[in-house]
Amino acid sequence: MIAMLKECCDLLEQKKLKVAFVESASSGYLSSQFSLYKECGAQILLGGLVCYDATWCNLELSNLIRKV
Repeated sequence: MIAMLKECCDLLEQKKLKVAFVESASSGYLSSQFSLYKECGAQILLGGLVCYDATWCNLELSNLIRKV
């Protein structure tokens, strides 16, 4: 997992891309790993949303998309 995380973070940094996650079963695991790796959270991680209720999650995502 660490090698894959390193590869993803390095690639995102090289291409100057950012990432955000919507998670349920992983309970924010991806967001936490990306935020801790080389402290690259500030450079590549926009944030994350952990949601188990699909209706609420869809509503929140719709609201976020409208604001962007």
